[in-house]
Amino acid sequence: MENQHQSLKKWELRRKSIEDAEYHKDETERRLTENQETIEAMRDLVQRMDARLTVVEQNVKDRDRVILQRDVEAERQKVEFSEMMSKHAAKVAQLELVIASLNETIDDLDPVFILCIHIRSLLDKIRAALFEDVTGIPAEECNRNVNAWWSHALDPSAKKKVYMDEAAIDEHRFKTLHHLLVKKGLMSDPRYIALVNTGTLRYLSQTNIDIRKQANRHAHEVNVAGLHSVLLRATTTQSNVCSEGDMICINSAIDFLLTAPVDN
Repeated sequence: MENQHQSLKKWELRRKSIEDAEYHKDETERRLTENQETIEAMRDLVQRMDARLTVVEQNVKDRDRVILQRDVEAERQKVEFSEMMSKHAAKVAQLELVIASLNETIDDLDPVFILCIHIRSLLDKIRAALFEDVTGIPAEECNRNVNAWWSHALDPSAKKKVYMDEAAIDEHRFKTLHHLLVKKGLMSDPRYIALVNTGTLRYLSQTNIDIRKQANRHAHEVNVAGLHSVLLRATTTQSNVCSEGDMICINSAIDFLLTAPVDN
């Protein structure tokens, strides 16, 4: 009986030990499961953090690239600006040399030559004024249409011109111009009457005016108001500027332009 009781007690102890072992096993498995879930969560967190870190690194790279590109562009613009300023300075220096050379040339010019240029410009102005009065057409820049009209419109026909000398051609040109002015009703104007009476209209209608040939053919600017005094000073010291007849016609041309209703 005693032996059975001891055996039963041992069996109970073994059963309890087995139950405790199974409990510990289940508890260990439960903890392992929890730990595995925690590990998976941590692994997922690490992956998400890695992805976020990649995005941040890319953003940093993009920002650094933009900053670098901006710095490179700024430096490129500085270089281009420096090159432009260097070229500009070189051009300015070149222009200053040209201007200095021109100033020296102007200082050395013959005053008679300068006067001839002014006289040519004066004659161009009065020819342009007569052209506009007769044709009603505005003078073009540099008097291109004016020069063409004076060269051809007043001349006799080609057939007649062959048999005419220069004096006859000039007479024909004067009569043609005078007729056109009469036709326009301008010969009642005292200004035009003065042009005829002084011989200026005939002078202007010549095929060739010697003093115009002596001047720069591109001189188209003249201070008409001051030309009287300039002409007087020049002819006082230089008697060969122009003939007395030329002087009368030139002064008459100046008066004609100065008394015009509209500034020329």
